[in-house]
Amino acid sequence: MDFNDVSDSIRELYSTLAWPLVALVGGFGILFGLWIGLGFALSGGDEQKRKQAKDRLRYFIIGFIAIFVIAGLTPAVVGLLQSWAQSQPGT
Repeated sequence: MDFNDVSDSIRELYSTLAWPLVALVGGFGILFGLWIGLGFALSGGDEQKRKQAKDRLRYFIIGFIAIFVIAGLTPAVVGLLQSWAQSQPGT
């Protein structure tokens, strides 16, 4: 089995699962965002609760961006690895 077979399998798996996973992560993200917003709204002026909600929102945004950046870069990385493997002597 050479790397082209593996990379083709990875690309096929990615293309099959990408949009359902995006929908799942997006739906979960919306629910989690609502939960964070509700916690912020119900903090009732309690500075500690407000800080916790703001921290959760910050981590949520960073994580959400990271997930979609990684998902977007995956096909490019697989393509680069495939090109590199094809350029190696003996392949």
